[in-house]
Amino acid sequence: MPPWVPDDVRYLTGKWVARQSEDLRQVEVVEHLLTDDRMTTVWQQVLRKDRRTDDYEYLSNCMKKKLGSARANELFAASTAVVFQTAAKAVGTAQRFRTHKGMYYLDQEQGRRRDAEFLRRMITERRLENA
Repeated sequence: MPPWVPDDVRYLTGKWVARQSEDLRQVEVVEHLLTDDRMTTVWQQVLRKDRRTDDYEYLSNCMKKKLGSARANELFAASTAVVFQTAAKAVGTAQRFRTHKGMYYLDQEQGRRRDAEFLRRMITERRLENA
């Protein structure tokens, strides 16, 4: 994994991919998200810290109030790994849906072609009978 991938994401994703190894599409999605250079900017933005407080900028005030700033910051970094995993699952699900939908329409098209061919044969036979 590239060095810019956060440690928590690296750890959780490594374990998760090992369990998903039979689903090659899912593994490909995760690998693509982990290695795409555009993700460098994403991680920099998500994990950006406020210079004054040293808290993560996207950390909610509600979390800080309930857990305390130190614990909330600790959990925020780990939660990014869970968000990454959820996003990878969503992409994998969307791809599977798109594939299944495409196959459904392909089956429908083939059925219509068979129907059209059957009708052509019937018309041809009917013309021959009437000739």
